[in-house]
Amino acid sequence: MTYLELTPYLKGDKFYENNKQKKVVQRLATSSEFDRFCWVLSCNKRYLSMIEVSSTPSSFFNAAKDVASLFPKEIYDDLYFGVKNGSRYDGVPSKLLYLILKSKDIYKYPNLAMSMIKRDTLLQFCEKNVLGEGITILDVIQNVWKAEVLLLSSRRVKAIYKNVYEAYVPTFVGADGSTVEGTFDQVALIHEKIIERLPSAIDWKDLWYNGVEGLVCNDMALNDYIGNYNIVKDDLNLSEVY
Repeated sequence: MTYLELTPYLKGDKFYENNKQKKVVQRLATSSEFDRFCWVLSCNKRYLSMIEVSSTPSSFFNAAKDVASLFPKEIYDDLYFGVKNGSRYDGVPSKLLYLILKSKDIYKYPNLAMSMIKRDTLLQFCEKNVLGEGITILDVIQNVWKAEVLLLSSRRVKAIYKNVYEAYVPTFVGADGSTVEGTFDQVALIHEKIIERLPSAIDWKDLWYNGVEGLVCNDMALNDYIGNYNIVKDDLNLSEVY
């Protein structure tokens, strides 16, 4: 599944059908269960330290069996990631929020960050009744970025966030000229000043990448329209070389 194919699930227009009998996402912890978990952790600072250094719920609860015995196993994920996040959103699995927050810290831009989360992992949260009624993953994204976020789609292959455009790059062109549509599946960052230098009639669905010229759209190499002596550290990141 490409990032553009994932978008309808993030917007809540589609729901993922899990063929497995067991749902990957169990129920969410209630407010009272989470408050009790935080109180238990506050009784022994060692518990909080264990959560900070651990990387998974199982590693924490296996080590803190006395804490594990106090709560249903089905809410371990929600309790653990709720503390990791430092906050919870009503009706939103804490693990989903954790994944989005972590990706935002690394990649900064919403479409780029979401495209970097493993599809199989994200799709777990796209099943019916996983999020609270009327809540979509897009709602969570917009809460995390504290801004209106335009997701890339088959109809919208570029969208602006602050002063940088995120643009979908479906295709890599090899040295022999061979292409396979949809196999590259990356999000590029292009500063708005570079966009302003390009012809207004440019067709962004014709954006592709090769290892020699970098990003190319309508047979124009975007590196020819940047500053910084056409030197870039990352061919897909033209957000700071305008």
